[in-house]
Amino acid sequence: TDPKKKAENCGAAIDFFMKISQFYAGVPIAAAEGLWEGGQLLELQAATLTEESDPKKSAQLTRAKACYAQLEKEFPSDKHVDQAKQRLQALGGM
Repeated sequence: TDPKKKAENCGAAIDFFMKISQFYAGVPIAAAEGLWEGGQLLELQAATLTEESDPKKSAQLTRAKACYAQLEKEFPSDKHVDQAKQRLQALGGM
């Protein structure tokens, strides 16, 4: 698989999951799932980046932390909340 194409696909998937959380804010199970999956993909993408890349590794990790914090705040009873709290803590919190 072409690494550039793989990176583009990952970016598109991140955008897709982030849009779910925005467009379906009134459907908690869908919005929370979008935040969780978006955060997970941001972390995966960050593992392949550096501070010289575009996007920067730190920027994607910041976005992942924001996903987890939003999930915890807006959907405190969601099935992914405990995992989101763990990931947020592992990434150094907000």
